Amino acid sequence: MERTRVWRGTVRPEGREEHEQFVTWLNSDEAAVQYAKYGLNGYTLSQQGEELAIAMAAEEATTMIRFLRNSRMWPEIWEFQASGPGASEPEPASVRVRWRRPAAAERG
Repeated sequence: MERTRVWRGTVRPEGREEHEQFVTWLNSDEAAVQYAKYGLNGYTLSQQGEELAIAMAAEEATTMIRFLRNSRMWPEIWEFQASGPGASEPEPASVRVRWRRPAAAERG
């Protein structure tokens, strides 16, 4: 059964430019390899001003723990505030990154 956890935080004021570059990278094929490599089924980053919400979906909680330990995916310009189980989907206008693992039929 798929589980979703949400990490909430903010962009540090001095890191705005670096954050924008990182969000661009998160939308790249190289980042998609990282999501899949760490076993995620889904990754969504939404942003309202400096507030971030990152939803991660996986079959096992340990998958998300391993992903959270991957420092490449968590820049120091992001400041942690809270985490917890996933709830509702973010507003579409606030979504900056959305990745889903392709279905088995799509992977070929």
